[in-house]
Amino acid sequence: MFESPNELNIARKEHKHLSFSAGIYYCLGGQAAKLEIEVAFNCLCDKFKQPRLQEEPVWRKNSNMHGMEMLMIAI
Repeated sequence: MFESPNELNIARKEHKHLSFSAGIYYCLGGQAAKLEIEVAFNCLCDKFKQPRLQEEPVWRKNSNMHGMEMLMIAI
């Protein structure tokens, strides 16, 4: 699907991938990855005295990858 698929290219324009797949092929580690992000986020929030939203979150417009695309926090 990608030109040079074995190379890490963070500037790649095409984003039609299924990181955790979907349906019956959904990655078993997907929930663990989401939990790791939640724990890391909670640790960061605990570390700073009064974190607050700097801007409204930007949500992904992708049915395969739910969640925020960007979250700006002021510490």
